[in-house]
Order: sequence, then structure tokens, then C-alpha cells
Amino acid sequence: MLLPVLSRAQSASIKPLTVGDRVPEIVFNQVINYKTPVAVLSDFKGKLVILDFWATTCMSCVFHMPLCDSLQSAFNSQIQILLVNPLISRDSLARVNRMLHLLQSRTGHRVRLPVILYDEAAYALFPFQSLPHYVWIGSDGIVKAITGADQLNAKNISALLKGGELHLPVKKD
Repeated sequence: MLLPVLSRAQSASIKPLTVGDRVPEIVFNQVINYKTPVAVLSDFKGKLVILDFWATTCMSCVFHMPLCDSLQSAFNSQIQILLVNPLISRDSLARVNRMLHLLQSRTGHRVRLPVILYDEAAYALFPFQSLPHYVWIGSDGIVKAITGADQLNAKNISALLKGGELHLPVKKD
């Protein structure tokens, strides 16, 4: 019961970032569907990184996972989408695995993207009130956009990869 309160208290000293800010190194300590159980943001240097914050209780989030996988496949080595499940969601590894299995059994789609569990660091930098929540980090380490699900598409990814500026509205919670 106190975990969300403690989590917020620890992150109170961290200033949330917005579009145009440089993202510091982030360490993700529990990762599944990745070559190692720990990942750092710099592992994806030179790529557009999209942090997809989600929870098992967010059906829209789960619904968008196949789209995220297809965008990852389409843009291959140019981008990296990371499914970030924050600690405040209270999702356990078992619950996440059950949801991924259920998604596969119902849709035939197996999620191949890295899934970050129990995240506190990225959430502290990019707090939100509603899901899904997407943070677009350019290959230069600068926040390019903070959006909802409607802006996550191939057209916007292509525009950013071609050096264009994204003028997407910042998601308001």
C-alpha cells in the first residue's frame, strides 16, 4: 500500500523532462525479451527510441503491442521500441507473462519487443496519469515527442528518421 507513495517520494527530487530536453542514462534492471536482463538507454544509441509505458490493466496498451512490434519490424535497426511497465502499475512478472500469453493465444501475435518490468527511473523522468504514454527519444538523446497512441504510426516515425521535426501535440494528462 505504501509502495506508490514511497516511489513518488523518491522521484520527487527528479525533474520531469519534456520535449527538447536531453535524456540522461537510464538503467532498466529487469528486462525480458532482451539479450540480457539489464539494459541501459545507451544500448540503443544512434536509434530513435520509443518508450511505450503500459500496464496489464490497460487494454488499449495491450491492443497496441502488435502495432509496436510491426513498427519495430518495419524500421528494424533504425528504431527501438521498449515496452516499459512501471512499478506503480503493481504488475508482477507472472501477471505480465500471463497477459503476453493471453495476447498470443487470442491474436496469434507473440510480442518480441523488450519488456521492462518494475521501472521507476523512466517513470520519474516522464510521469503520466493515463496510459498509453509514449516518449520519443531521438538518436541524439533529445526528447522529440510525448504522445498518446494516436500519433504512433509509420508516417511520424519516417518523418523523424528523415531529419524532420515532429510537431505533435504533447500528451496532456
